[in-house]
Amino acid sequence: MINLINTISAGESSIVEFKTNFCNEAIETIVAFANAKGGKVLIGVSNDGAIVGTTLNEETVQNWINEIKQKTAPTLIPDVDIFRSMGLIEKYGSGILRIINYFKEAKLPKPTFKNQSNGFVVTVFAKNKNLTTQNVPENVPKNVPKKRLHLIVQLIKKDTHVSMLELSKKIGVTHKTIKRDIEKLKTQGVLKRIGPAKGGYWKISEINNYINKIEDDK
Repeated sequence: MINLINTISAGESSIVEFKTNFCNEAIETIVAFANAKGGKVLIGVSNDGAIVGTTLNEETVQNWINEIKQKTAPTLIPDVDIFRSMGLIEKYGSGILRIINYFKEAKLPKPTFKNQSNGFVVTVFAKNKNLTTQNVPENVPKNVPKKRLHLIVQLIKKDTHVSMLELSKKIGVTHKTIKRDIEKLKTQGVLKRIGPAKGGYWKISEINNYINKIEDDK
């Protein structure tokens, strides 16, 4: 700390520059020093040597390091040992172990890590590798719960102008599910739409016929 204060007291020179914050100008100065004899860039110090300070946390320092890597060519890789000793960034590799443990706790497949350039690529896998897109099928399935079909008919009897969106909210299922159920009722001849989607209404057959059709379709 004493050496740092002495450096600031001596002022800027060919190997020392002050920056009030970390910015592109600071990176340009780092590049210039790297191409010459080396030097120090002190962040949080104004041009006149006044210590204005800067907010630091684990992410701040790591973000600075990443930004230097991304904006320099050939890439400058800062020496992060001093930051590790100050506890400002974690030990390299410890984050990987933490990620693996998170996946293990969630009972998900273990992710893979591959070195690339100045970092690494993480590949994660879905728990179910045989995922399919669940669109409304052209051929309506026959395993629609009968209780829900009964409920749809009862709600439509009370309000023949009820929308599919309102039905989905009242029953507690998705709009897609209601649409599938409606298609099933239509194919059974139980339900018919009269008029357009907006302004039209539903027409249902006799309830006895409906019950028979539901019981027969097993």
